[in-house]
Amino acid sequence: MRTSETNIGYLFTKDYFRLRRKQNADKHIEVKNGDEYLKIPEISDRSTALINVEFDLIVGIIDEIFNDTNFHTFELKTIYPGLLIGSGYIHDLKSDLAFKLGFYFDHTTGLPVIPGSSIKGVLRNAFKMDDGKYVQELLKEMDVTVDENGIRALEKNIFDSAGEGSVYRRDKFFDAFPVATSHREGLFLADDYITPHPNPLKDPLPIRFLKVRSGVTYRFVFELFDFDGPEGARITAEQKLALFRRILLDLGVGAKTNVGYGQFQSVENDHPSRQARPINQGISREDLQSGDIVEAKVVDLQGGVKIDLGIKGINFQPRLIGLSPKNFTVGQIIKVRVNVNQKAMYEFTYIEEQ
Repeated sequence: MRTSETNIGYLFTKDYFRLRRKQNADKHIEVKNGDEYLKIPEISDRSTALINVEFDLIVGIIDEIFNDTNFHTFELKTIYPGLLIGSGYIHDLKSDLAFKLGFYFDHTTGLPVIPGSSIKGVLRNAFKMDDGKYVQELLKEMDVTVDENGIRALEKNIFDSAGEGSVYRRDKFFDAFPVATSHREGLFLADDYITPHPNPLKDPLPIRFLKVRSGVTYRFVFELFDFDGPEGARITAEQKLALFRRILLDLGVGAKTNVGYGQFQSVENDHPSRQARPINQGISREDLQSGDIVEAKVVDLQGGVKIDLGIKGINFQPRLIGLSPKNFTVGQIIKVRVNVNQKAMYEFTYIEEQ
């Protein structure tokens, strides 16, 4: 299923809940701790269908909408564990297989966008950090010297310019749209779990939720204008854009940023080996011997580092043991050492780049 064929937001927020009405509820109810839980196989199917939707790029549409010299853009890529937006929205369906947290989708396209208001909130909060010294230091790194009064004036210019000057000369913040995914099958959504423990030693309660995968590129769009501050200080629209980009790289956006969600990496600084390309061409399973070093492509970071070897005769995708997923990116090309054990089973060990 591709995004052009359906509205994912509609499936998640509306169609998802029609399952109960379509079923004979009495036959599918289980009581747990006094609460009724649905045991409907279609819930699992619907959840799986959501995370298996392929990403149909809408870059052309976005380019057409924002085809104006006044618009300023940059792109950032999500990193592990991914991005969570709209978790405060109600999405309560009592089933162990259902997604329990809400998620935010654009109403028209159904894509998981980052609301412009959320982006604006993160940026504005940065101006409050350390009484403005955080932003002051970032500007200093850009060879822009602004004193405390200048920081306050810049904050007002960006966020509180209502009633001052023309409405057409105020900075504007637009939703950020996903424009690419590094997943080889075009996937961009995944599931994840949080596991609260009423008792610290037993009875964990796994809560399933939907998220944007790592390796998904978002385009951030603004309409910005030059700022002439006190004492001749001038900050151009391009410098504002560079400041916003740095803040988002530092602070992230969305829910659960304190545990790693909502963090980004620069798209421009990706290592060349992370670009999609064929690997291990002409190699078959029979060619492999213990000690051989081959390439592998990282294809998933859920529960470990899952790789694909692209070798004829190896139809499984092994997981590398003892590695932290946060140090890898989906689509990254790495090197692994082959080991054939006494049972003629293949094992692979990551070789760290020197």
